[in-house]
Amino acid sequence: MRLPFFLLALALCAPLGAQQLRLPPPSQTVATDPAADPFLQALAVREAAATDDFAARIAEAVLRHPQSGIAQAGTDAAAARRQQLRSAIFPRIEAAFIGARALDRDFSGNSTIIESSIPRGRADAQLIVEAPLFDAGAIGRIAGGSARLRAARADAGATGLDTALEAISAHYQLLALAGLADIAAARAERHRTILDATSERVRAGVGAGGDIPRAQAGLAQAEAEATRLQRGREGAAARYTAAFGLPAPLLPMRPQPPASRATSPEAAAALAQSSPAVVAAEAEAEAARADARATARDRLPTLAASVSGTRYNVFDAGPNQEVRGQLILRQGFSTGGLEAARTREAQARARAAGHAADLARQEAIRETITALADVQGIDRLRANLRAAYIADRQTRDTMAEQVRLSRGELLELIRAEDALAASAAALLQAELETDLARFTLTARTGELAAVLGLQTMDPR
Repeated sequence: MRLPFFLLALALCAPLGAQQLRLPPPSQTVATDPAADPFLQALAVREAAATDDFAARIAEAVLRHPQSGIAQAGTDAAAARRQQLRSAIFPRIEAAFIGARALDRDFSGNSTIIESSIPRGRADAQLIVEAPLFDAGAIGRIAGGSARLRAARADAGATGLDTALEAISAHYQLLALAGLADIAAARAERHRTILDATSERVRAGVGAGGDIPRAQAGLAQAEAEATRLQRGREGAAARYTAAFGLPAPLLPMRPQPPASRATSPEAAAALAQSSPAVVAAEAEAEAARADARATARDRLPTLAASVSGTRYNVFDAGPNQEVRGQLILRQGFSTGGLEAARTREAQARARAAGHAADLARQEAIRETITALADVQGIDRLRANLRAAYIADRQTRDTMAEQVRLSRGELLELIRAEDALAASAAALLQAELETDLARFTLTARTGELAAVLGLQTMDPR
C-alpha cells in the first residue's frame, strides 16, 4: 500500500535562530550528497548582522549587570586611595584662627609681669605650610596604591568577561533548547502521522493489529520528550531575560563565534598569562611587596620643612606678626619590637600574595589549555556526529522508500525516524557547544573583551 500523504507529512522543520533547520523529507533516492542536505546547510549559515547585534547586546548586558557596578565602584575606591597616598608627598597647608579669653586671672609679684601684660582676650590667625623632604615609606605606599588600582581595573575586566560569558551561555542555552524543542515537536508530529498511517494499513489488512499500540507508544514517548524540552525552553527563556533584561526571542540568532590566537597549548599558555585574572593577581602581589618595603622604610627618620606665619591680636593695630621657618627631623621609637613585627607581617603577606599570583597563573593556564582542548575535541566529535547523521538519513530514506513501495515494516521506519531525529539533535548540540567553547576560549585568553568592546585593563 502506497502512502504519499505520509511522506509529505515527514517534511516538517525545526527552527533554530534566525535560520530554519529543516529536517530533510524522505527521498525516493537515497541521499548521497551531504552538501545538498537542508539541515546541514542551515547549520553552516552565519549572519554578520546577527554577530554584530549579538556583540552589542552582550556588551549592554555586561554594563547593566550589578557586578559591573560593584567592580567599577571598587576601581573608583582604589583610585581615590591612591590619590590619598600621593597627597603625602605634597606640601600641607593649614590655617587656624584662634580666639581666646581668660576667664579668671590673678597675678602677684614681679615674676609674672609678662603674663599680666597679656590682654584678657585676643584673636590670633596662623598659617602653616609644611613640605616633606624625605619620607622613604611614602614612596612605597604610593607604589602599592598604584598596583592596587591596576589590580582593581583588571578585576573589573575579569568580572566583565565572566559576566559576558554568563550571558553568552544563557543565549546558547536558549538557542539549543529552542532548536531541540522544535525538533522534538516535529518528531511528535511525524509520530502522529505514522500512527494514522499504521491505523490505515491495519484497516486495509496490510499491517498487524499489534502495530497500533506500538505506534501509540512511540507517539507518547515523542510527545513526552517534546513537553520536557518545552519546559526546559521556558526555563532558559527566564535565564535569558535575567541576563539581558529583555524578553527572550522566539527565534534566537546564531552569531559567528570569534577566532582565537590560541591554536596550540603553548600559545594558549602564553595568552593566559596576560588575561585580566592573572594581571589582577600579579598586581596584588606587587602591591603587597611595595607595602612590605614601605613598612620597612617607615623605621627610617623623616625630614620636613615648614614655614609658619602668625598674626597676633588680629583686631588690634600694629605689626603684631611672626614668620618662622623650621626643619623637622622625626624618628619614632618603641619598645617590644613593634616595628620589626610589622615588617615581618608585611613581608609574610607579600610572600602569600606572590604564591596567590603563581596559583592564579597556573589556574589560568590550565583553564585556557582545557578550553582549547574542548574546542578541538568538540570539533572531532562534531565530525563524527555529522557522519552519523548522514548515515541515519540514508537509512531513513531507504526505509521510507521501502514503506512507500509496501516492502518494508512501518515500525522500522519509526525507528529510523527516531534515529534521524536523535542524530540531528546531537549534531545541533555539538555545533552549539563548539560555538560556546570558542567563546569560552577567547574569554579565558582575554581576547573576548576586544570582540565585545569591553574595557579590561588600564595601566595608568
